Amino acid sequence: MRQTEVTVQVFDSMENVLSQLGALGYEVVGNKKMCDYYYTALCHKAIQDADYATLIKSSIILRDLTDGKFRKQEMIYKDKTLDNFGNVVSEEKLHEKIESIDNVRRMFERWGLTCWCTLMDSMTVCRKDDVEFVLQSVEGLGVFIELEELPDMRDWTDDEKIDELKLILKNVGLKLGEDYSCKKPYMLFEKEKNECGRQK
Repeated sequence: MRQTEVTVQVFDSMENVLSQLGALGYEVVGNKKMCDYYYTALCHKAIQDADYATLIKSSIILRDLTDGKFRKQEMIYKDKTLDNFGNVVSEEKLHEKIESIDNVRRMFERWGLTCWCTLMDSMTVCRKDDVEFVLQSVEGLGVFIELEELPDMRDWTDDEKIDELKLILKNVGLKLGEDYSCKKPYMLFEKEKNECGRQK
């Protein structure tokens, strides 16, 4: 099913964000750790020159998710819809469970696929009534907050959903960035590419 969500960077510590949400009545309902490996068949030069839309369209994600004692390993393809400005409007995720990420990674590498991003994410889920935020502490990038469309938004247009989700986030009073369509893997990829360029 195609879903709409917003993801924005929070310019504060996770501790302060949790404290502020707690003061507003949000409760922590879960903690998860996730490692995503983004693989593509594009060659090295094409990867370096690619924009986000090209990279994500050509990528398969291997996800290793732990939630307490529960562990899930899966292969994911994200079919994203972007607007004319490159913002993600909605996405549909195709999932397939796998037994061993390590084995699939070895297979991908032997087939000549390249891992262009490894995203490490510690997530805290906070809920109040029907609103559920996912706070994400992304290694190498900082803190983000994600909000998916609410059940009663099912018949709304994508623009209506995004406007309402932005409003919900703004009303929390956190120090938010301007981009509500943060592309964390691409942000990390660009950061590491720039750091490598400066080291040469």
